[in-house]
Amino acid sequence: MKDYKSNTLEVAMRGLNVGRQRDDSVLINALQIYGIDGLKYEDRQKARELAQKELPHIVQYMKEHIPGFTNARLAGTAPELYVRETRHIQGLYRLTVDDVLENRDFPDRVAFGSYPIDIQATDPYFRGNVIGVPTQYAVPLRCIVPQKVENLLVVGRSASFDSLAHGSARVIPVGMATGQAAGVAAALSVESGSSFQKMAQDSNLIEQLQQRLGDQGVELKPFQAPAPLETRHWAYEGMKFMRRHGLAAGGYSNNYRLDENMPEAQFINGLNVLKLAGVKVKERPVLYPEGNELTLQDVAYMFARYLGYDYNKKQAYEYFTKLGFWDSQTVKRVQENKGVVTVGAGYMLLKDFTEWLAANPPAERESATK
Repeated sequence: MKDYKSNTLEVAMRGLNVGRQRDDSVLINALQIYGIDGLKYEDRQKARELAQKELPHIVQYMKEHIPGFTNARLAGTAPELYVRETRHIQGLYRLTVDDVLENRDFPDRVAFGSYPIDIQATDPYFRGNVIGVPTQYAVPLRCIVPQKVENLLVVGRSASFDSLAHGSARVIPVGMATGQAAGVAAALSVESGSSFQKMAQDSNLIEQLQQRLGDQGVELKPFQAPAPLETRHWAYEGMKFMRRHGLAAGGYSNNYRLDENMPEAQFINGLNVLKLAGVKVKERPVLYPEGNELTLQDVAYMFARYLGYDYNKKQAYEYFTKLGFWDSQTVKRVQENKGVVTVGAGYMLLKDFTEWLAANPPAERESATK
């Protein structure tokens, strides 16, 4: 489907998810609609109209280009749109991308997940990404218990998941498992006279909940999956920091390429972490890669531009050296790599700069300089 051209930029196709039914009809999940606010009825109506209009064009393309579909015809459409994500509750616990990709278990586990964290395309220019693939992780009961609402459990896509963790935990099997757990928890709440908030904090009630689920055939035994290889890398904290903001991705092989040289363009894109982290800067300069290997002087120059300083590379490096900014281990690793910044070192530098900016707001920095 990579050569498929839609009739409008608001519609696109990805690789076909194909499911053959027992009556030999085929279900296909592959259509994407951009620029839609899933919370607005008007937007959802517009999305459906765009999809319906595009479908004959898609079927014709498949008839001509996809083996086995020569005689295909459109038999019907889904009854509603699949809206990937809108709101999440603030639960007693919020599942994180680190929980998912570090394969964490929880004592109040009610479900397991293992699906890759795949971030789907959001516009014609961002075609999606795979952040990483877990071996297995647990979903705690606390993720479906709201903080401030009594007598309510929220399962599926709106549960208490960070957006990146949701990229894995959103899938239907996890929603079914948490739905089953919610039903059992509701019965146990009535019988015990316990609120869901209390239940989530009571190890005895958690044990009863898990036992009842076990009696229904749900396996909820504690587990310990092997720690991912990248957790032992010297730059893991930097990579993890960038990954939390969606700026480090390991793909389906969990290869973050931490020991490869970092392209200038990747480092420049990584500076988006400043905006995502909400730190204040003096300037937001437009930077361009020069086609050279990335050095600490290059990094210093880019950082100085964000501080509003018009230094050359040498001056910028000396400025940050005088501040005592450089982490000795990161500098050592760069020197061992012939002065070239690796992906891991780049992530550490971006993490250090973001945290330094957060601790030193612009007004304080200017006052200290004066």
